[in-house]
Amino acid sequence: MHQDNKIRNPHNENTAMRRAEIAIRFDVAEEEASQNFMDALIGSLKRDLKKDLGAYNPEVEGKWL
Repeated sequence: MHQDNKIRNPHNENTAMRRAEIAIRFDVAEEEASQNFMDALIGSLKRDLKKDLGAYNPEVEGKWL
């Protein structure tokens, strides 16, 4: 595996960590609310968060309510 592909951990294994979770709720017109829409949104959020929080390995999940 190339070194740049490894998950970067800025802390050692003994560093105490806390998990954070943020919920985003929004309305989408029924005719646009497809799995493709959700997948595109998740991909966009992952890409943007990776730039800012890459060392913290952010996870992005989505589901229709």
